[in-house]
Amino acid sequence: MDSTDIDTVYMTRSDSLVIVGLSQRSDYANSIGAAWFHSIHSDAGAASSNTTLLLWGQYANGLEKVPNGGKAMSDIMIGNLTKGMRTSTSRGSIGDCSFYGCTSGGPYLSVNRLTNMPSELSEAGFHTNPMQNTLNMNYEYKRLEAKTFFWSIIKFKGANRPYPGIMAGKITDSESGQQINGATVTVDGRTYTTDTYQSLFHNYTTDSTLLRNGFTILREFRWESANHSFSSRI
Repeated sequence: MDSTDIDTVYMTRSDSLVIVGLSQRSDYANSIGAAWFHSIHSDAGAASSNTTLLLWGQYANGLEKVPNGGKAMSDIMIGNLTKGMRTSTSRGSIGDCSFYGCTSGGPYLSVNRLTNMPSELSEAGFHTNPMQNTLNMNYEYKRLEAKTFFWSIIKFKGANRPYPGIMAGKITDSESGQQINGATVTVDGRTYTTDTYQSLFHNYTTDSTLLRNGFTILREFRWESANHSFSSRI
């Protein structure tokens, strides 16, 4: 928001402890006259599953919910979300009635059916996938998810996207392929150390060897002006 003229973004909750019902979310968006509604979700299933998905409001006859916009936005978001979350595969941008099957006139999802503005729902991978779950524990990784939505909105509006300035990835052992905890990455003076049991994972387990993600991210990075120096330390 600091790099655009976007005025206000409303959130239905500010942490994971507050429980807000589906109809409450829609009612709130309607009450403030929001211009758009996006519902952020994480999917669940088999431990091997890890795909992204965008669901836009659709009537039982196959037409997009009125007011339109959710489909076009979802078509943009799905590519950015899949790349940003490193899930490598997606189930696509799909109308919610086509995905679930409508038992009434539709849309199927409450957040699409009850909102008075264009809307869509995203599934940013599976939290039941062990690798995805440990990535979700990292605050910067979740910020990256939000960035993919921001970039999508900018593109949808036909505006020029601010320079991303982000380098992100996972640090792994070249022999075992296992993600490395406590690896320090430095690129042109910017440094990031991957999560460790002491810095993060102790919040989720008492086993100091159980969790790892190897996630690294460097911000405010301009590649074309960099001297491309890279180093890592374990």
